[in-house]
Amino acid sequence: SVHASNKELGFELTRNYLKWFPTVTVDYNRSDKHSFNFSVTRRIDRPNYKDLNPYKSYQDAYTSSLGNSDLLPQTALNFNASHTYKHKFTNSVSVKYFTNLIMNYELQNDSTRETIMTVKNITGTIYIYNAFVQQKITPWWNGRLSGHAYLAKFVGTVNNAPIDRWVNSYFVNINNDFTLKNDFKLSIAAFYAGPNAFGIQYFKSKWGLNLELKRTFLNNKLTVSLAAMDIFYKDIFAYGSKFQTQDILFTIKNDSQRLQISASYNFGKVKAEKRASIGNDDEKNRLEKKMD
Repeated sequence: SVHASNKELGFELTRNYLKWFPTVTVDYNRSDKHSFNFSVTRRIDRPNYKDLNPYKSYQDAYTSSLGNSDLLPQTALNFNASHTYKHKFTNSVSVKYFTNLIMNYELQNDSTRETIMTVKNITGTIYIYNAFVQQKITPWWNGRLSGHAYLAKFVGTVNNAPIDRWVNSYFVNINNDFTLKNDFKLSIAAFYAGPNAFGIQYFKSKWGLNLELKRTFLNNKLTVSLAAMDIFYKDIFAYGSKFQTQDILFTIKNDSQRLQISASYNFGKVKAEKRASIGNDDEKNRLEKKMD
């Protein structure tokens, strides 16, 4: 443990760096049809260096970001139980207890009209149900359906105001692959993300639909595909917050709606060796986030 203080500045800091992160997993195969898995894990996510920087950075005259040097690593205790039936249907229930959950949020300076994006720690508990099913419906139709629903509670203090809220949301993803005549294959994929919230922020719902037509030539060596991505242009990320005197909404529109033509040719067997990872991946991620 480390303890530092400065009575003149009113500064005091205590850190305990000895922590345990156990992992316990139990697999049970009752029969060829039923298999079960139970696990308990504890994980840590360290803040990136940008979030730890206590100096203000301006994006424009009315928008700035400010890190928090007192930010603590986020830890999560996870309990998970899953069941798989015939290797086709899997569903699971998870509970995640977060300590020092890292939350990004916005504050508003009413006098200067400045929006300050900053970060702090709160606590959270999330209950999640996941489901996945895949089925060969006909000899020419293969379908996959996945999704999750969750209930979460966030507790903390933001700008001297207590927050204690329950939120819920869900996500559904559907994929269908069709084998057509003359070596044509058609893929239809769609998703829907329901409205949700995190801390004092809320996120609007979004959805998308993708189509891809594919055909192979020359004994399956040449593959040509035509894909239409986000056909209705509804995969738009929008989030905001209504907290104290602020009412903020951010909308991010990317080039998700596009028409894509591609071709690939398989020249034969190619052996590729994966390069060894050099350095600490955790530290690399923290540095990469700093450059965002």
